[in-house]
Amino acid sequence: MASGSTAAASASPAARKSVLLDVEGAVIEEFSGDCADSGYPYLCRYVRERLLAEDPRLLTRDGLTIQTTIDQRLQRAAQRAIDAHVHRDDPQVATQVMIVPGEGAIRAMATSRGDGDGPGFQQGTTAMPYTLATALAAGLRYDDGFPISDEYRPKGYATFKNCQDQAVGDPTHAISNREKGGDRFATLRSGTQDAVNTFYMR
Repeated sequence: MASGSTAAASASPAARKSVLLDVEGAVIEEFSGDCADSGYPYLCRYVRERLLAEDPRLLTRDGLTIQTTIDQRLQRAAQRAIDAHVHRDDPQVATQVMIVPGEGAIRAMATSRGDGDGPGFQQGTTAMPYTLATALAAGLRYDDGFPISDEYRPKGYATFKNCQDQAVGDPTHAISNREKGGDRFATLRSGTQDAVNTFYMR
């Protein structure tokens, strides 16, 4: 499978139930595709979505051994760190994902909300400083920019690639701006000040 938390999914005829394994090969838990009762709901949901993207029939099969890159020690530490500061019923939401730089392997995936079948969480504007720093390092200046609209859709799957140079763009999915401004010219300065989603996607 593609890089991320699911490293491999293979049929295991000796096992009746499908199982998730950690990076060391130890069993994390059984995997049924129903993540509401999972001890690792967002990991479960992530694996389910990856399997659906690869072959929806995998979710109806038993006996899968799904190798992940999760480190259970780091997973527990991440969850304890979140639980110490943000409670499950707080209006604020805390998330933490540990990823190996340059590799893309997910070592931990924790959140203050426990429902694996609830709405997903987006990284949002916290991702923008990384993009801005990369643009500046590439030689762009604060007043450099380009035309944008209030909706952005990748031209093809190769528009975006992950750490292993695999095409991960989704031309069927559109990104939109919360505050509409119509077609306009945006710069690094204005796109950052207004946190413009479509500008940063471009």
